[in-house]
Amino acid sequence: MKSKYILIILLIGTACYFIGAKLNKEVVYKVEEKRVVLDNLTEKVNELKGSLVRDLKQCESGGLKESDGLVTFDPHPTKKSVQIPSFGLYQFKKSTVQFYYKKFYNKEVTGLEAINIALSEEKSSELVSEIIFRDSALSNWYNCSKKLGLEGRLNIIKELQK
Repeated sequence: MKSKYILIILLIGTACYFIGAKLNKEVVYKVEEKRVVLDNLTEKVNELKGSLVRDLKQCESGGLKESDGLVTFDPHPTKKSVQIPSFGLYQFKKSTVQFYYKKFYNKEVTGLEAINIALSEEKSSELVSEIIFRDSALSNWYNCSKKLGLEGRLNIIKELQK
């Protein structure tokens, strides 16, 4: 019986010790201030770039789709009887695709490859982005650029990227 009482007293004593230790323990909270800057600017700039490219595509294509295989003919600047074809949703000339593929990717493309790139919405959109945002060459789309005020929009994007 004595051993039961001793055991109970030990258990109660141990419990009291832990409860007392918890009650008397000083708790210190450390507060740290951190300045957090969220970089939403990169996302916004990418949205502005995408919007500019989409607007250019809409203007150049007249709302047609990739599956329409858009080809138009422009009069040659000096030879009125000659017409120069423009391909795809961004109305690329074959020579323009070839020039920029050589410039940006150091890759020679054949006339057929250039036409296929121009007719591919994905590949031509990538090339347009390179031309506009890497080379600032909106002059390739002079009429739509003026009509949509793309030069001003491009300047805003450049300023935001600084």
